[in-house]
Amino acid sequence: MRLKVLPALKNKTVEFRCVCNRQVSSSQTNTAQTKFRFDCFASKESRWQWLHKEEEEFHGVSDVRSYVMPVTPACVDDYIEVAITWMSLMGVL
Repeated sequence: MRLKVLPALKNKTVEFRCVCNRQVSSSQTNTAQTKFRFDCFASKESRWQWLHKEEEEFHGVSDVRSYVMPVTPACVDDYIEVAITWMSLMGVL
C-alpha cells in the first residue's frame, strides 16, 4: 500500500492500523493488530531518525530482540509504503 502525506497532515501524528482475526482452532479466534505511526512535518524539513529497543518476544524466549522505530518521521509530499501480508504460512487468507 502506498500513501502520500498531504499538507493537511502537517504537524500531526497519523496512525495506520491493520486488524485481523486468526482462527486458532475450530472454537477459538485470536485478534492480531499491527499499527504504524507517523509524525508529519512540513515539506523538506529535517527529521530525526532513532531506534527503540522492543521488549516483546515474538518467537519464544530468546536473548535476541528486534529493534523498531515506533514513530516514523515523514514530510509533506513524501510517499510511505506499507507492506501488508494477506496470506498466512498455511496458505489461506
